[in-house]
Amino acid sequence: MKSLHTVVFALFICTLFPAAYAETSSLPQSGDRDKWRQLGQLFAECSAVYNLAATLKEAPDNTPTPYRELANSALIAGIYSTEQGGQTVTYLESFYKMKYDEWEQSLQGNTSKLLSRAQKCLDESLALQNQLVGTVRTPTAAK
Repeated sequence: MKSLHTVVFALFICTLFPAAYAETSSLPQSGDRDKWRQLGQLFAECSAVYNLAATLKEAPDNTPTPYRELANSALIAGIYSTEQGGQTVTYLESFYKMKYDEWEQSLQGNTSKLLSRAQKCLDESLALQNQLVGTVRTPTAAK
């Protein structure tokens, strides 16, 4: 039942923060739990990085999409990926917090490293992130 609540919450968030792009990439096979877990961790870290980047500027230079919206979408993709990997949302929350704390400490006097990581997240995972947010938005995802 908790998983259903997570999907419903993700769908609600998706209606507030629609994906800005329609890119596609390949996702792990449905039974490849390790790859799904890794993807969930990637999205958790990107969400943390985007949230911290939002404290420095509203949006990345190459897109009008605000960092907060990117962070929320990354978290939705992370929730989906984590559940596909057989982990709980609590696991994702813990990983997110760990990465947030690490990146927050790295900000001490050096914002360029964080903004560079945010750009790397955009370049390397935004297509997958948007694909998963789209998957969550479809009615079949809630079944």
